[in-house]
Order: sequence, then C-alpha cells, then structure tokens
Amino acid sequence: MPAEGSISDMRIVKQDGEVQLTYCMNVHPMDSGDDVLSALDSYAAVVGAEVAREQPFGLGLRLSNNALEAFSNSESALSSLKKKLDEHNLYVFTANGFPFGKFQGQSVREAVYSPDWRTPERLRYSLRLAELMAELLPAGVTYGSMNTLPGSYKSWIADGEDYDAVLRNLAEMAWGLDAVRNRTGKHIWLALEPEPKCLWETTADIVRLFEDDFPHRAASLMSERHECSVSYARRILRGYIGVCLDACHLAVMGEALEEVFEHMHRRGIFVPKVHLSAAVAGTVTEETMSRLERMKNERFMQQTGVIRRNGPDTELYEDLSEALAGVSSCDEADARIVPHIHTPLHISPGEGLESTRENLSDRFFSELLKGETEHAEIETYTFDVLPEEFREHSVTEGIVKEFQWVQHRIYG
Repeated sequence: MPAEGSISDMRIVKQDGEVQLTYCMNVHPMDSGDDVLSALDSYAAVVGAEVAREQPFGLGLRLSNNALEAFSNSESALSSLKKKLDEHNLYVFTANGFPFGKFQGQSVREAVYSPDWRTPERLRYSLRLAELMAELLPAGVTYGSMNTLPGSYKSWIADGEDYDAVLRNLAEMAWGLDAVRNRTGKHIWLALEPEPKCLWETTADIVRLFEDDFPHRAASLMSERHECSVSYARRILRGYIGVCLDACHLAVMGEALEEVFEHMHRRGIFVPKVHLSAAVAGTVTEETMSRLERMKNERFMQQTGVIRRNGPDTELYEDLSEALAGVSSCDEADARIVPHIHTPLHISPGEGLESTRENLSDRFFSELLKGETEHAEIETYTFDVLPEEFREHSVTEGIVKEFQWVQHRIYG
C-alpha cells in the first residue's frame, strides 16, 4: 500500500490478498428490498463518490430477512439490485448477517439475537445470505465474508441440549458454505462476532470454541449427519467459520484489539473481518455518570463493562441503566466504565468521556495491513440515537469523516 495520500489513494478495491475497507450499511433503515435500493441511492452512492472518487467502492451490505427474501425469490428484484450497484460503481464483498429483522427505527434490544443459532430460521437465513453474496461478488473475486451473532444471547442457553443445537446448526452452515463454494467457486466465510453477554463474549470463549467444541462435539455432529470422517468435518469447520473482531465489543470486555487480533493469528483462528468501531468510556466520576445518564437509549443493547485497575476481572452489566445504578463514584474512583455505545471514530466526546478508538492502534493497523485479514468495516450504527453534540454532521458526512480518521491512522 502507498505510504501516504488522499482517500482515493487508499485503493479501497483490494482483490488480491490485501485489505478492503468499507462501512457497514446497518446504519441505514433497510427492512425491505426497496429500502435497500433507496439506501444505495441516498447513502452508499454518496459515500462512495466522496471516498473512492472514480474507483469502484466496496460495500458492507446489510439485508434483513425480508429484503433477502425479496432478492432471493425474484430474478427481476435481483437484477434491479445488480443494476443499482453497477449504476453507482458499487460492489459487495462483505455482509452483516447479525440482525435478522428490522434494525433501525424501532427498539430491538435482545430481539437482535433472535432467531439465534439454535433455530432453523437462523440457519436458513444465513445460507440464503451466503448464496446471494456468491451471486453478487464481482467476477474474479472468489472470497467474501459475513458476520453473525456469537451463537445466542447467553441467558437463552439453558442446557447442553441448547448448546448442541447451536453447534449442530453452525456445523450445517459450514457444510452448506462448502456446497456453495463447490457450486459457484465463491468462498464465503461465516465470522462469529463475540459480544458482551452473548454465548461467546471473550477471547477465552472463542479459543475454547475453536480448539475444543468445534474439533470434538461439532465435528462429531457433522460426521454423524453427513457420514463423513471427523477429521474431514474438522477441516470443513475451520475452512468456513472464523471470527469477526469488533473493537467496541472488546473494549467493553476490557480486552485490547491488537492483542486479541495477534492472539487469534497465533492460534490459527482465522479472522475474516474486523469491525473498526469505538465505544465511549471514562473513569467513574459524578461528571462521567451524569453524562452517560444522558446517553441511555431504549433502542439498542447497552451492555456495560466496569474495569478496575487493581481489582477482579471486568464486571459486566446487562445494561447501562443497571451499571449506573450499581456503580458509585464514591467507591469506584479507580474504575473505568465502558458502555456498549458505538461512537463515530472521528468524535472526541470530552466532558469526562473519551473514545476507545485508541484501541485501533498503530500496532493493530500494522498487523492488519499485512493482509492476513482482508476485510475491515467501519461500524457505527448509532448515529441517530447519539446526543446532539455527536451529530454535527449528516450520516453520510459522518461516515466520510470516519474514513478520513482511519486513513490518517494508516498514513499519518
């Protein structure tokens, strides 16, 4: 990659083992097929024209189940989608398969995890999304990625039978992705995205999954279902399922992105994509708590980590309201509070708060640009629920400024 230059010099089209950079379209209201086409006109085309200039602009597509059905069940609808992408010099290389239903414009809360990986609905949706991605990947591009929820919301997994159902469906997903590749030549990776209060939330959880549950229980389930050897099943699981590391989520858990990123590579756990994201954070003081009180919202989950400098591991709360009620600035003077509030990368919150964007460090970008992970996605889906001082720009202007911030971190 060039050492310096304008945004267009980032050469966002990366098709030969380098890094492709985009933003996640889950920031836009896109419940129906028509919504998707409208968002391409109103948002993606505007961002692409500013960021990529005359170059094709790669997208992080987000399709609800409704929109996916519209494009999967109608050749004319799919043709309209392809035509719209071509019209605006856009293409798709990654997708967000985490939210199943409507995501913007209403309260989603725990519903964002439903249906989870215990269910046939989640498996069917994810396979159809992979098939559509294989259809949309440009000619000559054989590699795509899609992130998904980390199994389930933790409190929904009651017993071993629930856990086996998750593993069984993930094994079936890997088998299906292999079939997609054999049929189309397109290799689509499923990337599990660890998130606080979910089935797999920490690096240790992910390591156990990939080094114990996948090679043993999940491989056995695949072997029984498809009458293949366990060793073959293990290769299929590792060949199609990886991890999406979200910098905001890791910050809430008190984990450093650069360290987790390197740890995954050392363990041989593939990271098909990373989310370039940030949370707000601050030392527990009256000023901080008062500011965070004004940032509560009822639309999205706001799991909150309280990280003590000289105490036990991170204490994790289900919601920001619960954390604010349970943490006192009097006895937590050395604690840091980090709620799950995605904050635009270019914003410095101030007034007792800071951004965890510094976790997107020079060391991290140095490792990223080595090309082992090919897809990087800016993900700030909270623009319209953030305080007014965070929204001095329109959504498209804000996204462009996030691209500029990332560029500055890479080139200086």
